Formats: sequence, C-alpha cells, structure tokens
Amino acid sequence: MKHTKEKTAEGLPDVAWARVPGDETTAAKIIRGMSGYFPFPGRGHKVDMLNECLGVTQTQAEAMLIGSMFGWGVPGANPGEVIRKATE
Repeated sequence: MKHTKEKTAEGLPDVAWARVPGDETTAAKIIRGMSGYFPFPGRGHKVDMLNECLGVTQTQAEAMLIGSMFGWGVPGANPGEVIRKATE
C-alpha cells in the first residue's frame, strides 16, 4: 500500500469501508489517497454499520473503492461522478 500524490476528489472521507469485489464476506478498509485496501475477512456484514458510524455515504464508499483500485484521478473516484452516472 502506498500513498499517492494524486489529487483526490472533494467530498471524500479520510476512511471508508466497502465489501471486497468478488468476496462479499470480506470488508475492505480504504484510506483516501492510498492504493489498495486493507482486507478484513469475515467482516463484510459490518460494512454498512461501520460507514454509518463514520458518516460515510454509500456513494462515497463506492468512490473510495474505485479510487483505491484504479487511481484517485479516475472519474469514478469522484462521488459527484458516481451520482451523475447513476442518474443517466
């Protein structure tokens, strides 16, 4: 895991949780600006509760997962872009 110098989108929290794609039972702790995520096997069922406690929306968590996997400069790492795509 490494911190990138890429500019991250406005409106992203410092930390978010998501379910690991392809493994709904594993939670992923995502830190804004870092590539990759920290997996927590067997904790996928707690993702929504963890984000709620942090005040993180589902849209923000999705954008954070995209940023951690594909780079923080891609359109999907911007919560505004995620909302726009969902309404098209």
